[in-house]
Formats: sequence, C-alpha cells, structure tokens
Amino acid sequence: MKRKDALEDLTAVETVNGEGPIAWARARTETMRRLLFMAIGSRLLLILTAWIANYYQKNPTYQRYIDQGFQFTPRWLIDMWCRWDSVWYLSIAGGGYDPGAALGEAYSNMAFFPLYPYLVKLFAFWIPESMQSPALLLTAGLALSNVCFFLSLALLYYLAMRLLGDEKIAERTALLLVSLPAAFIFSAFYSESLYLFLSLCVCVAAERDRWFLSALFAALATLTRANGFIIALVPAWIYIARRGWDLRKIGWRWLGFLLVPTALAGHFFTLYLKSGNFFAFFEAQKAWARGTVGPLQIVIEFFDISGGAVSQVGILDRIFFVAFLFLSFRLLLRCEKLRAYGMYALILMILYGASGLMYSMTRYTAVVFPILIYVAAAVKDEEKFRLICLTSALIQVMLWIGWTNYYWIC
Repeated sequence: MKRKDALEDLTAVETVNGEGPIAWARARTETMRRLLFMAIGSRLLLILTAWIANYYQKNPTYQRYIDQGFQFTPRWLIDMWCRWDSVWYLSIAGGGYDPGAALGEAYSNMAFFPLYPYLVKLFAFWIPESMQSPALLLTAGLALSNVCFFLSLALLYYLAMRLLGDEKIAERTALLLVSLPAAFIFSAFYSESLYLFLSLCVCVAAERDRWFLSALFAALATLTRANGFIIALVPAWIYIARRGWDLRKIGWRWLGFLLVPTALAGHFFTLYLKSGNFFAFFEAQKAWARGTVGPLQIVIEFFDISGGAVSQVGILDRIFFVAFLFLSFRLLLRCEKLRAYGMYALILMILYGASGLMYSMTRYTAVVFPILIYVAAAVKDEEKFRLICLTSALIQVMLWIGWTNYYWIC
C-alpha cells in the first residue's frame, strides 16, 4: 500500500487500494509517527550533543556567562536553546517595545517583529503575574517553537506529496529539513519555526483554494519576520495561474490579501506610537548595519570575508547564499509545477542579499522550503542524497556545539 495514495487529501476520507477509510487512517497515522520520530529523535540528538559540548572550550568573550554557568536561566535544558537574538524576543514578550535612547545608533528590540514574542506572552498570560519569570516565558517560547517545528514537518511532507505525488520525495524533503546546518534553530527561542509553519499554511491553503485562509496566514507570517510578506506571492501566483492569467477572471476573492499590507501597516503604526517614527523598524536596523543595498554592494559584501574567529561561519553563510540563490533560479526556470515556489524562493534570496550583510544566511535560508522540495526531487542517486544529508547534519552538530558554548553562529 502506498501512503502517497492515502495522503492525497488530509481532510477527505478516501479508499486506499480498495481497502477503505481504515487503511487510509492507518497510513496517515504511520506517516505522522515517522515524522514525529524524526522530529523528536533529532532534538534528542541535539540535547546529547549539547551535553558533550560542555567539555569543549567556551567562548572567553562571554566569561560572565561561563562563570555563572548560563546566559538566561540556570535550567540547562532551557538555556541552551536561548542565545543572541533571544534576548530581544524575550524583552518584547516581557515588557513590550522600547525604542531606547538613540534609535538607530544603539541596539533596540524595534528591529524585531511581534508575533512570536506576543504569542509567548499570550501563552504565559494565564499564569499569575507573581509566578511569571524569564524562565517561564522562555519555556513557553520553546514549546511554541517545537510544536511549530513538528507541524512544519507534517505540512512540508503533505505539500511535497500534493505537488509532486511521490512519497519518497516527501520523506526526503522532511529529512532535508531536519538535516539542515541551522535546523537546530527551529527549537530555539527564535521565530524561524513559527514563520516556517505559517508560510507552509499559506501554501497548503492556496493549493486547496482556501483563499481567505491563505491570506490570513500570510498576514500572520507578515507579522513574524521582516520579509514575511513575500510569502503572499505564492498564493497570488497560484490564484492568477488557475484563472489562465486572465485579469478579468480575478473576482473578489483576492481582496482577502489586503490583510497583508494592513498587518504590516498596523505593526509600523504601533511602533510609531512608541517612538514617534512610522519607519522605526528601518531606523532600528541601522544599528545592525542592515539596510537596502544595490547589486554592486552585495558583491562587495560577499567577498568581504573578515572577522577573525567568525570567518569560517561567514564562509558557510556565503556558500548557502550562493547555493540557495542558484537553486532558486533553477527551480523557477526548470520546474513548471513549482514555479510559484521558485519565484518566492528567488525573491526572498534577493532580499536577503539586499539587506547589506551576509551574516546569518545559513539560518535565513533554513526557511526557504521550496529548495528542499526541489533538491529532494532533483537528486536521483540515493547514495549522493544520503551524503548530502549526512554532511549537512555534521555541519549542524559543529554549529550547535559552537552555539551552546556562546560562539556567535547564526
């Protein structure tokens, strides 16, 4: 029995090789079990690696964390997932936005989008204020990240199945997601897993002609990350393509996607109320030396491999930027079934490059899921595919060891 026959539509009760809905339910349960094992197994391996990483040299720059034994909380199983940008998400969840004394000249949490920290705050809202603490907010955030990670695995599997109709490709796609060098970030106190989940919801809803639902998820994705609004291009492409690219047939259903610019404007307005600057987000980005640059500056930044101890991570970031940019072109030009997704991946990669910095590209590319579907389908040789996954997973282990030991990774 092929599970791909059983999972063609997750909401419809269909027969599987004539065996009826019971066989379909068993196939779906088996698939969910395999994906859950993949998600939990990979997290347990990361925890084991983090325990071993305690015996490695820690970054002496952060001796204060080494001396106290943690960065955010003495609870090791929580603290190891919380580094770097986690402090800004935690500050939003704990106290809201604060422009600081010199917006644009000093770091400010206004450079981050609100949905992830606000959901963390919402989860902790029901706890008495006297019991609320940073550790509680971190725990809520990690629970949110891991739930979104597993749901993303399931949705990615389903989307690959729906688009290409091949169980093997769907399983390969899920395995690639778990193996990515920055895949540990999906369990961290970061917004990546939430954005990946919402972006997949956008696409699945669009594939099923649920346009308002797709627009709603796109608006939520917009509130999750700076480039989150780009995901709306996928349902826009699908919507128009299914109407033969005839603008006269567009109808009224596209109006739901006005939620996307409305959500973005609403967020900017709340920042205006805090700072008096409607474009406070862009001003706050200047403290990180991020902005919008032209093609020449992107090339200059690409070849500027400096930074001493972080130069190896910088090289990895550049490799992933070039690889994902190249694969986005190939996906757009060579795979008609995935053309909408290729366009999304390509524009997202161009915007990443236009930010002016190549840092964190290994993490940023982790949410560009169309490339995973394409690679899973394009690499026919099983040994070569396994080598890709193994190499990627080994890089993830090395990055994770550095992350837990207070080295800047992504």
